[in-house]
Amino acid sequence: MDVLAVTPDKYTYELAAALRDGCQTLAAGFARLSASPDEAAREADATRRHGRRMEKLYRRGLAELFLGEDYMNMLKRREIYRHLECAGGRLEHCANTLHDIVVKIG
Repeated sequence: MDVLAVTPDKYTYELAAALRDGCQTLAAGFARLSASPDEAAREADATRRHGRRMEKLYRRGLAELFLGEDYMNMLKRREIYRHLECAGGRLEHCANTLHDIVVKIG
């Protein structure tokens, strides 16, 4: 964001918050893996929900962003949104890996 000289807006804040929450649930899931695989599976599900929320926020943000006429701002913000949304996809991939581990040890 610094390189593109873009300040946060409501969608970058919401995307970042959802990413943070997803990372926290993922970490909690891995921490509970050996003691309580069932709880780890629930944390994996919660992590996937955060990832899906990020995808919805991304789409909503883009739809709102492209209503304007400041094309340079649109392209810059789209780049930021896209990086955050990709992080959400990776978060979901990690949650799927955690769930796979739960299934294999269960």
